[in-house]
Amino acid sequence: PAPKGARLLDCGAATGFLMGVAEEMGYVPYGVELSEFGANAIAERFGRDRVHQGQLADAKFGDTKFEVISMYDFIEHVRDPESVLRNAYDLLTPGGRISITTPDTSTLTHRLMRSHWSHYKVEHIFYFDRINMKQLLERIGFHDVASRSAVKGMNLRYFNTVMQTYPVPAVSQALDLATRIAPSGVQTKIARFPMGEMLVSARK
Repeated sequence: PAPKGARLLDCGAATGFLMGVAEEMGYVPYGVELSEFGANAIAERFGRDRVHQGQLADAKFGDTKFEVISMYDFIEHVRDPESVLRNAYDLLTPGGRISITTPDTSTLTHRLMRSHWSHYKVEHIFYFDRINMKQLLERIGFHDVASRSAVKGMNLRYFNTVMQTYPVPAVSQALDLATRIAPSGVQTKIARFPMGEMLVSARK
């Protein structure tokens, strides 16, 4: 739960889904989003003053500082992760926290799938493991860095869609067949799985 009036900045905010969850938790949410479509959706829901369309380095929210900055499925897409994290550090209040999810190259799924790892995508520019992510954050000035496996809730139908979009030989075909013959209730039942990503938090 957020302290009264705590502000959260979501980077790569899409259409503001996480901002809505943050608001329900008691935060005053803001967003940075590259796409015009997403930024307009956020502006319509939360107000134009709560969103910046463009890069984090160019975000202008007046003198506003944030108690939390979230970067979920974001840092692997940027061209200069260290610069972006320094921007975030400057926008945090003293004692504020950053929260990050990103693919983790030290996971079992990466070791098993190697070049067929599902997180190897054209749009992913940088990859991290828990050690070099911690080193990077500490070099910037963050402390109390903690990381653990990120767990995501999904159903069989969604997981099959992902595996068909980013196919792995034999595995994708077998999963597609299993999904097709599974009862509808099995296809749509939500389960929680580690998906080869890490959840990292650190304090300014």
